[in-house]
Amino acid sequence: MPHKNIFCVALSAALLLVVAGCVVEPIGQPAYVAPVQVQPVGIEGGLVYYPNYEVYFDPGRNAYWYNRGGVWVTGLAPEGISVDVLLRSPSVRMDFRDSPANHHGEVVRRYPHDWHPDDRRGR
Repeated sequence: MPHKNIFCVALSAALLLVVAGCVVEPIGQPAYVAPVQVQPVGIEGGLVYYPNYEVYFDPGRNAYWYNRGGVWVTGLAPEGISVDVLLRSPSVRMDFRDSPANHHGEVVRRYPHDWHPDDRRGR
């Protein structure tokens, strides 16, 4: 019978851990879980597109979008180009608020690499 009691105690302890969620928290420090907020790209009024480099800037997130090897990536700076150089190149504001991948084909046709703000193709 002692084996049955040990089994019951072990099973009860295991069940208690499962029900408690196995949360471990340092003593004296309250746990904080930051809320996760998913926001659409360009929520603050759209993206800025730089045709010479096919790079988008998202002012709402302060992040750049660009295509790297067929995959759209985002980062604090575009890969392979200085932000200063990018900012001195022509740009145009986009009015879409989702991923540039969904619109890039049309954007490139409308604003080719040699596009300039005075160019009628982009209007």
